[in-house]
Amino acid sequence: MINSQNLRNEIDRIKKENDNLQIELRELILLEEALENGYSSIRERQMDCWRMARKVNKDLEEEHKDLQFTLHQQEQEMAMKAASRDLEDDYVQRVRDYNSQMPLAFRVQPIQPNLQERI
Repeated sequence: MINSQNLRNEIDRIKKENDNLQIELRELILLEEALENGYSSIRERQMDCWRMARKVNKDLEEEHKDLQFTLHQQEQEMAMKAASRDLEDDYVQRVRDYNSQMPLAFRVQPIQPNLQERI
């Protein structure tokens, strides 16, 4: 009888332990699902941030190219203006040199007659 009582006690103890383990397993399964949901949510947010950063980077590269093109155009315009100023200055200097070297007889005479000759 003691053996059967011990055996029955042992079976009850094992059943109780089994029930406790099943409860813990259910709790662990719920906890695992919550962790997986959290992880997938974090991974999705991380991908959104990565996509957004990639788009911002692409937009910045495009703006950089546009600014470089604008700068290049402005530099060309400034170089052309400087070159045309140099040409104008060179032309004005040549005219001055020519006028100073031209004899008085070849210079343009005024259209009006000298008023002093009439008197």
